[in-house]
Amino acid sequence: MGLCYSEDQDPERHVVSQSAYAAAAWLRLLAGRKLRTTRYLDGEDEGLIPPFAPSTFTQIVDLLAWTRSGQVYAHWDDALASPEWCDLPAATGELQAIHLKITV
Repeated sequence: MGLCYSEDQDPERHVVSQSAYAAAAWLRLLAGRKLRTTRYLDGEDEGLIPPFAPSTFTQIVDLLAWTRSGQVYAHWDDALASPEWCDLPAATGELQAIHLKITV
């Protein structure tokens, strides 16, 4: 589902796919091993989620911050450089909300 929705050019569907990728990455993290995916993904070296954060857990949180704000994932540096392209304050607010839920 994630692959199907992410290949669609509709940003709303792409945001839904981000949730599927985050869930798959979380299951992979919990399992402690690579899970079976589609043939397309097995042939790729890239992971299910963007590799910009330093660990799988932080990658999931990073992706969820953008997803929860209803936006297609953007690298934080790209968002700073092009504020007209995305709502960085909304994503940052979601990141802070996630942080509060995780640490309290």
